[in-house]
Amino acid sequence: PAIAILLANSKSDILNLKIALKSVDEYMPHDNMTTPVLIFNEGNLNEEQKSSIQSITERPIHFPLVDFQQFPDGFNPETEEGNWNKRSKWGYQQMCRFWTTKIWEHPVLDGYSTYMRFDTDSCFTERLNEYPHLPGLPADKPYVYAANEFRMEDPTFIAGLIELAKDYVALNNITVKNPELWEAVREKKIIYNNFEISNITFFRQPAVMAFQRSVSDSEPFGVFRKRWGDAPIRTLTLAIFAEVSEVMWISAIAQRYEHPCPSVDKVVRISSDKTAAAATNNLTDRKANNLKDESPPNGELLSGTKSPASASNKNIVGEKKRNGPA
Repeated sequence: PAIAILLANSKSDILNLKIALKSVDEYMPHDNMTTPVLIFNEGNLNEEQKSSIQSITERPIHFPLVDFQQFPDGFNPETEEGNWNKRSKWGYQQMCRFWTTKIWEHPVLDGYSTYMRFDTDSCFTERLNEYPHLPGLPADKPYVYAANEFRMEDPTFIAGLIELAKDYVALNNITVKNPELWEAVREKKIIYNNFEISNITFFRQPAVMAFQRSVSDSEPFGVFRKRWGDAPIRTLTLAIFAEVSEVMWISAIAQRYEHPCPSVDKVVRISSDKTAAAATNNLTDRKANNLKDESPPNGELLSGTKSPASASNKNIVGEKKRNGPA
């Protein structure tokens, strides 16, 4: 397995990444620091920045490149109007496209069976001893995906997506393999995939890739024009192609995984290294100044969700926001 992270070249993102890596090392020690970290980036990190990141952990660190200046054929980024400007006109949408489609096309994954996604501004806050398979999937089970929990999605951000998926399965004579998960999306419940573990072979299947590309890289270009996120697309992909028995629910991790990471007080072994100390000060300042997350709301947290059938609005206990590094 590998740990996959998408990093934007900003001071805050790099500092947050160091906290994230420290939390992984502290609370997920099962692999003896042998699991490599793939830090996808746009090629704008200098050697000093890379060395600073590498100094935080004993894990192998690699820096595979992504191209966010490349857009789907038929979509003109110059004439189209951006609908969610975060750091750049199309940065957020390219992040969603990356986790939907482009990551599976990246050759760096050729040497791995699974990856665990971890966002730069997230962290573990407690030990994960009952999940000794992390950061991979259990070898003795047929799982192709480990899902964290459900969130309620803003209807605006899935407008037209379910209809597109419905037309796609009808046109291609596909039988939905997980009707409960399909119905969950219809009820605006989506898998919160800022933390996920994915079987690479499963998502690289031609039929799965064809569907994902039809959503991210074809008309109506909903990722770019309508801000369709990677979370609802991931949920629909699993609903269509994964059997119920192939999706592992690890909802307990929701109580030990924070996104965004709210306080470094919960990450107990931040080293005295200057770069880690700087990261600590950065998050402390964020907390003291009550800075708001820039990202769009993704709806309420559904607590203790085990399956789509057990998720109901009565479970709503709080609200968090989705975020991404792009």
